[in-house]
Formats: sequence, C-alpha cells, structure tokens
Amino acid sequence: MSDGTRHDDVLTIQTIQRINVERANRWHDGDFRQWSGLEWAGAMCGEAGESANLAKKLRRCELELDGNRFSDRKPACVEALVAELAHECADTFLYLTLLAARYDIDLATAVRDRFNAKSEEMGFPERLP
Repeated sequence: MSDGTRHDDVLTIQTIQRINVERANRWHDGDFRQWSGLEWAGAMCGEAGESANLAKKLRRCELELDGNRFSDRKPACVEALVAELAHECADTFLYLTLLAARYDIDLATAVRDRFNAKSEEMGFPERLP
C-alpha cells in the first residue's frame, strides 16, 4: 500500500467477522447461533441507539446548548463525546457482523454489492472493488 501500511496489517470485514464469531462462540458454549437473528439484531440496535444518543449530545454541544457534560467547554465536550461515539459505532459494527454471520451472509460481499448497485442507480462513478 502506498501509505507504508503492510496489507496483512489491514483489517478486512471478513477477518473481523471470522474472529468475532470465534470469540462469540466462547460466550455461547461453542455456538453463537444459540442466539437468534432477532437477538443479535436487538443487540446491534441497542448499540446503534446509544450511538444516536451520543450524536444528539454532540449536536447539543456543537450548538452550545445546556444539558451536556462539559457544556461550558465545547472542545472538551466534543472530544469526550466523539471518543464515546467511536466505541458505540464499533459495538454496533461488531454486532452487525454477528447478525450477518448468524445467517451465513458474507458481509463484505453484501456491502460491496449494495454500494455498487446504489452508485449505479444514482449514476455515481464510485465503486468498491
């Protein structure tokens, strides 16, 4: 890669999904499929809801509205909330990979295909390889 990063150091969706399933199997007596798709989706939506709540708090901070931690210190408010948002986005993504794996969906392929179809539909040149 041109930025000096070795290709084998780059995370792929497939790698994350595979290792996440391995770890989830530890919590679920060797079979993460003990949870239904609905349970994985519920966990994912819970994390997405926490992300949305943090985005709401970030917007309040950006507008300098009262009601946030650090509301009188905008840079500290934004920095703290963005750090929390990063965690919740990651949690949402990790549950998404488990939901997809529960139904044997190759998430990387599904994302690529959907992205490219939408670009084509909208007449945009961007495509994922």
